[in-house]
Amino acid sequence: MSERKHSPKRKAVTIPQKPPAEAWVTQGREREARADKAVKRLTLDIPVDLHRALKRVALNADRTMLDLAREALEQLVEKHGVL
Repeated sequence: MSERKHSPKRKAVTIPQKPPAEAWVTQGREREARADKAVKRLTLDIPVDLHRALKRVALNADRTMLDLAREALEQLVEKHGVL
């Protein structure tokens, strides 16, 4: 019979639990969200060329892409008398 070599004891590693889904979704939420209004997340798939153009405009205007997109959406709904 062959003898079994004992391997050194392994340290127990504690794996943290995943946060609830809502916590994961909201962890990246803007810090400057308006306190007087609830905030919802909207994910858009846009063409690469449009993304690059928006990024360029944002850099030139020293603003964020999010600010520009939010402003454009607000103007659109105001134009239609919804907001």
